[in-house]
Amino acid sequence: MFVDHRPNFTFIFVYSFIIANIFLIIYLYFKTPQLDNLYEIYKEEINRIYGNEQFISMNLNNSNGNCGSIGDMKKMWRTASMYMIGKLLNRTVYYESIYKCFTEYKQEFEITFKNGGQLIKLMNPKQKYIKKISFGIDSCDFDSPYRLEGENAQIIQVTGSEFKSFKYFDDSREEIHKMFEFNEDIKLAADEAAEGIFRNYTPEYRLCLHTHRHEYIEAGQASTLEFIEGSIKFVMKRLQSTNSKNIAIIFFGSDKNFLYEIEPEDGHNIYIPSINNNSVYLYFGIKYCDSLIITAPCSGFAWWMGYLMPKNKNGNIFYNNCNGYCKCNKQFVQNYFMPNWVPLHKNKTDGVSIY
Repeated sequence: MFVDHRPNFTFIFVYSFIIANIFLIIYLYFKTPQLDNLYEIYKEEINRIYGNEQFISMNLNNSNGNCGSIGDMKKMWRTASMYMIGKLLNRTVYYESIYKCFTEYKQEFEITFKNGGQLIKLMNPKQKYIKKISFGIDSCDFDSPYRLEGENAQIIQVTGSEFKSFKYFDDSREEIHKMFEFNEDIKLAADEAAEGIFRNYTPEYRLCLHTHRHEYIEAGQASTLEFIEGSIKFVMKRLQSTNSKNIAIIFFGSDKNFLYEIEPEDGHNIYIPSINNNSVYLYFGIKYCDSLIITAPCSGFAWWMGYLMPKNKNGNIFYNNCNGYCKCNKQFVQNYFMPNWVPLHKNKTDGVSIY
């Protein structure tokens, strides 16, 4: 039987063509800038537009385009943390003007804070100019900014968007307090509210209790009535042991019906401020509270009320530890709550004690 030993040129050609294309694809992959690295080939153009200034921003896409409000405090967390990250890296923080809410964000800060207008820089650089970096994805965790120090791209954007950890600005307390110094009209409105509330009686000491219900009930982060009353009892004993006298109690929260159900021990005046403006409400608590009980531990409003209280009062802040089961508590308690704040939990005898 005759066997044809001549080479199959068609097979050789096809095989060689495939191999050559594979090598060509590999070569082009490593030689051609990828979409995520376009900023590399636009260095001169970026420098011509922005000079030598370096920038950093965050990615609002991960928050579904939601900037947050003074009420939910995403803005406060983001602004404080990003400011200090930018300062550490010697980069100017900017927010993308393509999101309408950032313009509203800037306007709200201008109305609320003395330096509010300077805190928000709006820009809209082309996406090809930006290097995107995975950073700060877990909202209540702490991601060290030092790992961004080696980035040499002129404009970088981190993937996180909330940065709910005091560790981003742990050593800059006075600077953050100055950053969020309220405008005079906010202060005046809070002082006028205080005059009305305390017109017939001026307590020597004010214990404040903040509640947050609604969506926190379903999430298991809203304290029960029993826990709240137990917390008041526990903190009262602690305060009285330090010779605090003439203690009044101030309740904060949007669910007024729930606030009226709270029955602390007799002998203390109870106040429920009726203030509709969130900024005035926040400043009122910061100025007029001597101690604070945070009953919904993941409430940003209560957290910032406590953090912005004067330094001499900041050790008098208590929070519901949820026995370790709160979203921002169980895993990241060391990053979220200030170390000198006091964690409370329900003990085996259904009372409240320090965790």
